[in-house]
Amino acid sequence: MENLLIQDYVRQLKEVYEGDPWLDETFAKKLKCLDEEDAFKQPLPGVHSVAEVLSHLVEWRKELLNRFKTGEPPFPLFTSERNWYSNETLKEKGWNRLMEEFAATQHQLTELWES
Repeated sequence: MENLLIQDYVRQLKEVYEGDPWLDETFAKKLKCLDEEDAFKQPLPGVHSVAEVLSHLVEWRKELLNRFKTGEPPFPLFTSERNWYSNETLKEKGWNRLMEEFAATQHQLTELWES
């Protein structure tokens, strides 16, 4: 039973990232439509940019991977700078690098769970 549940999680993760979901929108499709300038725009003051949200997802995925691989206790990500990097910090990293990190964590998660 557990294996079926894990397989379903992997299927859903893949579907949302690059599959063919019923709503016809995937992370990969949406992210490819954004250029660097738009990715760092904050739609309203105090609202996170797409780059900030993507970085937030990457950091939580990295934390999840670390927990699964090492069994170490959780890192206090909520109180860490890693939870929400500033737009300025992320601009130094660059939009393409952020998208590469997101794709890499997608691959690492699915690979880990499939094994």
